[in-house]
Amino acid sequence: MEMTMQIPVTPNRSEQVEVLDGFLRRELAAVAAYQKAREHLRDPDAQVAANRNRASHAGRAVVLARAIRERDAEPSSGAGPWGTVAALVEASAASLGDDALLRALYEGERVVTQGYLLHEDDPSAPTDLLDRLVGEQRQTEVRVEGLCD
Repeated sequence: MEMTMQIPVTPNRSEQVEVLDGFLRRELAAVAAYQKAREHLRDPDAQVAANRNRASHAGRAVVLARAIRERDAEPSSGAGPWGTVAALVEASAASLGDDALLRALYEGERVVTQGYLLHEDDPSAPTDLLDRLVGEQRQTEVRVEGLCD
């Protein structure tokens, strides 16, 4: 039986920044999506949930930007392609009413959650920070899921 020794991989700073900045762009897209959604949601409970989720995503964006700066890099200031996609989906859903808009927001939350989960075993993603982000992200996903019919 051949034994292999696994050598732990230590990510370099630029790999960490790349992963963190990807997370940041998704959070910024979510902030923009909820900002826009608040203009179209009619249901008071949905408006409250949208406000809470927007604030949660904005808080995570601040944490991520700080983590990137701590690695001597400049964080993205916009959502990039994620923002464009989110804006198109939200605009289409908004014209169809609260139910469609809430479903679009929920699907967006699932994308953000999956983005984090894909990096659970990635040495480029700081484990303590990722655990915190995933926990908070799951709360935002559940909050909007509870409003979907």
